[in-house]
Amino acid sequence: MFPEETPEQSTEPQEEQPGVDSTAVAELAEPDTLTQIEERILRAVELVTSLRQERDAVLRELNELREEHQNSEAAGRSMGEEIVSLKAERKQVRGRLERLLGHIDQLN
Repeated sequence: MFPEETPEQSTEPQEEQPGVDSTAVAELAEPDTLTQIEERILRAVELVTSLRQERDAVLRELNELREEHQNSEAAGRSMGEEIVSLKAERKQVRGRLERLLGHIDQLN
């Protein structure tokens, strides 16, 4: 008992179509395949280049934002210190005014 052969498994030579050279078809298919591969590689290179440029731009923006954040934090600390200083100054001025008003009341 022999297994049935399918047309793909057949060991008999297949009939060639008249006017079509099987080696020419294979040679034509190869450049198309190579061209397709080359195009895919070129698109991949362009994509990688584009993604790297985007990454670099995002990293630059991130660094700028970090610097702005640090500057904002420093400005916030400075403003906090200034508020504390102004409150202390206001307390002194209030004390001096109360004393002056006390002296004025004594004059009346």
